[in-house]
Amino acid sequence: MEQNRIQHLEGAILNEACRKEISKYTIALEGWRRGLTLKFYSYYRECGQLKLQYSLENEKHFHLFEGSKGDKISEEADEICKDKSKTKEVLLRKNVPTPFGRKFNAEDSIDRIIKYTEESIGYPVVAKPTDGFAGKGVVVNIQNAEDLQKSLTYIRKELKFTELIIEKYIKGEEVRVYVLNNEVLGVIKRIPANVIGDGKRSIKELIEIKNEQRKKIPHLYNKQIKLDRQFYNTIRSLGFTLDSIPNKGERIFVKRISNISSGGDPIDVTSDISDDIKKVAIDASNAIPGLTHSGVDILLNEEDQMPYVLEVNTKPGLGSHLFPMEGEPKDIPKAIIDYYFPETKNKNVYDINMFFDYGSIYKALNRKSVDEIEVIPVPQGTLYCKKYTVSGEIQHEDIVNKIYIKAIEKNIHGFVKRVNDKKVDIVAASLDRKEVQRFEDVLMGLSKNLYVNSDTWSAQIMAGFHIEDEINDLNPEELEKELTAVSKQISTLERQYKNIMTKNEKIEKSFSWKCTKPIRVFANYVKTLSNSFGK
Repeated sequence: MEQNRIQHLEGAILNEACRKEISKYTIALEGWRRGLTLKFYSYYRECGQLKLQYSLENEKHFHLFEGSKGDKISEEADEICKDKSKTKEVLLRKNVPTPFGRKFNAEDSIDRIIKYTEESIGYPVVAKPTDGFAGKGVVVNIQNAEDLQKSLTYIRKELKFTELIIEKYIKGEEVRVYVLNNEVLGVIKRIPANVIGDGKRSIKELIEIKNEQRKKIPHLYNKQIKLDRQFYNTIRSLGFTLDSIPNKGERIFVKRISNISSGGDPIDVTSDISDDIKKVAIDASNAIPGLTHSGVDILLNEEDQMPYVLEVNTKPGLGSHLFPMEGEPKDIPKAIIDYYFPETKNKNVYDINMFFDYGSIYKALNRKSVDEIEVIPVPQGTLYCKKYTVSGEIQHEDIVNKIYIKAIEKNIHGFVKRVNDKKVDIVAASLDRKEVQRFEDVLMGLSKNLYVNSDTWSAQIMAGFHIEDEINDLNPEELEKELTAVSKQISTLERQYKNIMTKNEKIEKSFSWKCTKPIRVFANYVKTLSNSFGK
């Protein structure tokens, strides 16, 4: 299946930005490309987890961001949205439809919660922590008191959430609606992991193809369909095996939950959602004071499509809107920068095929080497780019260092990369065509025994000049696999060493070992005498 793409993001999102950093990176990239000054700042939460804030500014405005949340969102709005019970109270007060229910504190016993549920709500219900995230601790479709008691014990005892909400369970489809300044910009629904048959390939083969497809999508590349217990339970219940061949066009859901990290698909349905539903999302965002843009989770009742607001988020992820598996992508970062910096709205930045080195920035801040980094300004204008291949008898380290130094001297952007023992690739870019030509002359003069071929280059390049190596070609998932394999080898060796030491210890403590000690002492004495006579 061919996905629609936002062209100016193609090739601009490296692996470091793919792991839960896409919202932050794409907003920062959009502002940076428009010539705004971009800075990153580090701070640590109480749990020791690194968090990055970033700022964008020009001569007119300065704005601070965290994830997809900008400083036009008030602190009050942030506090309300962090607490699901406060969100529910505000929504009910403003007559925004939301499932009926209430909050319970640590002092409320499980018996009291069950009693209230049966007298005031009625089964089925949903139990969820007030301050949970990413669906953690949410238990749905609880049918009776016994199941509710188990769910409450799980949330409180195992997950350590003390405050929670009990609300009416409504069967239906959930969508995420992105609202900015009283306008719906995008609507995403998630469907469980699935494959579509072609009448020829097995489910196993279709999953392998789908996973390769997901690897090419920044938001999904490390969110593969895994053949876990949930997978096997699901296909077994459907009467399938890995070798089953679905009919052409038949969609097989191989898991039951729609979580994207488990292989679920984000689908853009913006044009399919009614204006009434969109209005509910806008009303929900407006109900919370100072909430100028947000992600609103809405449940559409299966029976009548009545919308119920489940949650409102100040830092919603933008990856699903930017990179849906099906439907039209929505360039929400562009709209956010338009909103915060309206004077840059009509600036054409999409001829700039350049991005910044987010990976190095993150690593430097994570190591606590610095607390603040200002990103080098983007070149304003049209870049002249060329690719060169240097081949022959190459002393790689020497050649690479010479190329790097000359590129820095001439203010060239791009990279140098070893292809194999006899070949090096270089990409060079500059606003000044003559500088690239002078750099080409440098390459031509490296050695008489080298050959230099040139070609055009139209793909994205990273700002500055960089030395790349083979390890950069491995994505984090592959590196993680290699690390896991090495860790297993180390564990095996440690286990073997421990077993040997245990056996030795048993031997040394054994009766036979003690009895033969005189023989070993005498043998060593004879060996020593033998060595002495030999000399």
